[in-house]
Amino acid sequence: MHLALSPRALAAQLGARPFVALPREEIERHYACVELEVPGPGLAEIEIVAAFHHNHAWLTHRGPSLVLRHPLAWPERDPPLFLDEAIDRVAEQLVAPTIAPDLLTSWRLVGIIQDDGVGLVYVGRLKERLPPSSAHGVSGPGDLAHDRARYGPWSQILIEHIDAL
Repeated sequence: MHLALSPRALAAQLGARPFVALPREEIERHYACVELEVPGPGLAEIEIVAAFHHNHAWLTHRGPSLVLRHPLAWPERDPPLFLDEAIDRVAEQLVAPTIAPDLLTSWRLVGIIQDDGVGLVYVGRLKERLPPSSAHGVSGPGDLAHDRARYGPWSQILIEHIDAL
């Protein structure tokens, strides 16, 4: 089952900014502030938005894209509470295997995108730098900022806020 929420209710809690950084105290403050539901009219399906780096050398993907996006598929019958740590575990299980799960040293929720949808933004830190391949490249923050216009809208939002990641 995929999860959704009311974008209007979320904006009422977080403000109508395209990206909201969520340091630990903000996660605590906004915990369970909106209801998670099954997708329906007036609701936005929640996506997992994941970016990966090794010492701030960011993995980029075909497109080009800074992020991997995946619908938040909830494995249980009842939806969790908004920003519950159980969502973090499910998000990691869904997205991390697409990179190199044995190289992942940390996985953390860093923010929310509210722009043409809703995305929970996660950052995965890798224990070593992946070599560039046909599927991905590696870029530093300066290169990302310089080439920002080449990236999709959600990648552009995160590039603008790369220091918060």
